[in-house]
Amino acid sequence: ADQGDAKAQFSLGHQYNRGEGTPQDQAKAVHYYRLAADQGHAEAQHSLAVRYAEAQGLPRDDAKAIHYFRLAADQGSVQVQYSPAISYAKGQGVPRDRAMVVRYYQLAADQGHADAQAMLAQCFSRREGTPQDLGKAARYFRLAADQGHAGAACSSAQHCLHALGVPQDHDEGARYHRLAADQGHPPSLLALGVIMLNRQPARTGGRSRAGACQPARRSQAHRARSAEHGSLLRGHAPRSSRLPPRARRRARGHLGVLHRLRQD
Repeated sequence: ADQGDAKAQFSLGHQYNRGEGTPQDQAKAVHYYRLAADQGHAEAQHSLAVRYAEAQGLPRDDAKAIHYFRLAADQGSVQVQYSPAISYAKGQGVPRDRAMVVRYYQLAADQGHADAQAMLAQCFSRREGTPQDLGKAARYFRLAADQGHAGAACSSAQHCLHALGVPQDHDEGARYHRLAADQGHPPSLLALGVIMLNRQPARTGGRSRAGACQPARRSQAHRARSAEHGSLLRGHAPRSSRLPPRARRRARGHLGVLHRLRQD
């Protein structure tokens, strides 16, 4: 480290930070992180950025935090690329700049960062820092949704149902709402409930009307999921429900609208 090896300097800084093999010393940790960062070591730059942003062993300095975040991000660190986007969006240490927000979301999104993909899709959808492009919005919402991002799954459903940048596809819309609903996302729980009600054949005198389509045979797993969502629509959750209590309460609150629809 004393001979100028950036990797060794970062490792020594990490040891002083953690107290591994040496007494913990934050001042020395910062010293070695800075030496490595000034030689272009991305992890050291990120460590310094976090310390400036969160006042860890250094006075808080948002301008220096964003400086080191940007240095690290420009070297391709996915998580670090996401951090400058937040700083530019909130004006922390830098002037608010929607174009720079989009730039860093794009860098992180193209390397698979789900939150960045969802936020970039929102920028394309709302013309925030970039011209509106519903096709790109749909693409990035779907990429994030396929990684389990509930909000992006809900947005993907809306794009499919309303032909926003993609061909209209009600089955895909329902599938993405189900992905979000399975995570307790209230808007998708409500939307999925409405879809389920609309798909029920109309009945007269307890029998289906002539010509009503009979539902296709569904797998046992699909029937189980439908039963779980149906229980939520009726105001209670089955014992096997995976929703935490707080999410379940929120879902029930949003579904009050659906209960009123069913009563009308």
